[in-house]
Amino acid sequence: MSEKVEYKEIGEHQILGFYNDELFCDCTYESEYNLSIVSWVGCIPEILIISAYVNIGIFAKQNNWRVIRNIVNLSQLEGSFDETNEWLMENYMPKLIERGFKCSAIVQSQDLYAQLATGETLELAENLFTTQIFQSYQEAYHWIVMQ
Repeated sequence: MSEKVEYKEIGEHQILGFYNDELFCDCTYESEYNLSIVSWVGCIPEILIISAYVNIGIFAKQNNWRVIRNIVNLSQLEGSFDETNEWLMENYMPKLIERGFKCSAIVQSQDLYAQLATGETLELAENLFTTQIFQSYQEAYHWIVMQ
């Protein structure tokens, strides 16, 4: 069976990513807070995470999203994403920062490998933008909308 990746746009404020017909990524934009919320599900190949960010970026630009803050919900993610961290900090985040991006809330995964990669994210982002890690989505949401 060949691998199948598909993105579905839901209006102007949401894009879903499917891998072999299973949801792996959900990105929603809340314009009142200039907030993007990206939720990751399952064990995802790193190249697929990068592909999803590229597709999210294209969709966001087409729909005039002004992302100043985001929530990265890793609560349902399994596995590491070390290579993705480097790509994000070198290629993706500088473009967001140029457009006014300021802070990120990360909802921690229970998976050990994902936790280690999240720690690396904090180190890489340290001088670029404010980042906090939270144990629950509700805590992350409350914090990020107050920033």
